[in-house]
Amino acid sequence: MRLIKYALPMLFIAGVALFASRAWTEADDISKRQLAVEHSRSQFIQHEALVRGADDARYADEQHQLLRSWFAEQTELGNRWPSQRANAAPFIPPAPKVKGGDLHEYEELAASTIGTWREGKFDLVHSGLAGGLRFDVLRVARIAGQPKLAVDVAVWGAPEELEVEESKEPNGHGQQHASVPISFHGLSIKFYDEKGKEIAGMPLEGEPSLRLDIPERLVHDAPPGVVVLRYEPGLFPREPAMVEWTLSAAVRTVTGDNRPLTMTFKTHLDPAWSIAAGQAWGGKEIEAQ
Repeated sequence: MRLIKYALPMLFIAGVALFASRAWTEADDISKRQLAVEHSRSQFIQHEALVRGADDARYADEQHQLLRSWFAEQTELGNRWPSQRANAAPFIPPAPKVKGGDLHEYEELAASTIGTWREGKFDLVHSGLAGGLRFDVLRVARIAGQPKLAVDVAVWGAPEELEVEESKEPNGHGQQHASVPISFHGLSIKFYDEKGKEIAGMPLEGEPSLRLDIPERLVHDAPPGVVVLRYEPGLFPREPAMVEWTLSAAVRTVTGDNRPLTMTFKTHLDPAWSIAAGQAWGGKEIEAQ
C-alpha cells in the first residue's frame, strides 16, 4: 500500500512532465517551421524580382527554374515537418469570402494553376512587363458546356497589404485582412484579317470574372507575390487571322498615386477559340472602310 501511495503521485508527475515536454517540442517545431517558411518566401520574392525583369527570351526559362526550386523546397519543408505540411505560412489570411459567387470556382482556378506549376510545367501564351509588374497569359481554353473562353493570367510583383483587426474579446486574436492595391480595368480584344485590317472587336471592361489575390489562402504551397485572374470572353469569330489582346490595370504606389499598366500583344487565331461553322457571332463588327 505504501508503494502505491508514493507511486501514483510520481506517475502523475511523470505524465504531466511528459505532456509538457511534448507540448514544448511541438511549439518549438511550429516556430522553427514558421521561420523556415518565411525565409523561403522571402528568398523567392527576392529572386522573382530579378526574374521578372528578364528579357522575353530568357524569362520563361528563368521563371520555370525558379518555380521548380520553390516547390522542391516546399516538399523538403513538408518532409521535415510532416504534421504541419498543409498549414499555411504565418500571416496568411483565411480563405476569401466570395460575395455572390462560388468559392469552388476560385479553388479550381488556384488548384489548376498552382498544380500545373507544381508538376514542373510552365506554359505561356504570352508574357510581358508593364509598370514593373509581369503579366503572364497562361492559357486560353474553352469552358466546358458554355460558349465562353477561359483566359487565365498570372500577375507577378504586385505588393500585398496586411492589416490586423483588433479582437473585441479579451486576449483574442485579431482577424487578418489582406489586399493587393491593383485594379483591373479590362481586357480588350480586336480581330484582324490577313492584311492587318481590323474587322471586329470585343471589349471586356472592369475586373475579371475571377480574381484571386494571395493564392496561398487556398493552396498552402502556392508561391508568394502573385495574383491569378480569369477573364471569360465569348467565343471568337472564325474569319480573323490575328487577335490583338490589351490588358489594362493600375497599381497604387507608395505615394498613393495610381500607376497605369497596359500590355498589348498579338497572336494568331486558334480555331479552337472560335464559334462552330455556321453559327452567328454576337460580338462587335467593324464596318468596312
